[in-house]
Amino acid sequence: MATNAADPAQRIRDNLALVRDKIAAAAARSGREHQPRLVGVTKYVNPAIARLLFDAGLDELGESRPQELWKKAEALADRRVWWHLIGHLQRNKVKRTLPLVACIDSVDSLRIMQNISQEAVAQ
Repeated sequence: MATNAADPAQRIRDNLALVRDKIAAAAARSGREHQPRLVGVTKYVNPAIARLLFDAGLDELGESRPQELWKKAEALADRRVWWHLIGHLQRNKVKRTLPLVACIDSVDSLRIMQNISQEAVAQ
């Protein structure tokens, strides 16, 4: 598939299509009926690139740093992004992060899990 290096949106669409094709082929080879979910990790990219990912059809985005997730979620508030936190979460950042995420993919202690649970109930 030829890509236009001068057009980042087209390059993202082309790369996303290539990744989805590879996932579909792997799922078919393994006999899976359903394809796995694809989460685009936005670490080290700015909110404009995250928006291009969403606009290319990727509505699940992952960020590893809560502060970056906050910034990107605000910048993409006009889109229905299913945010994943894929990095470390400190207790003092739970309250602000929880309303923004569909999933927290990494919890490294029982203490933080309990804090997340308590805050989820409170919210």
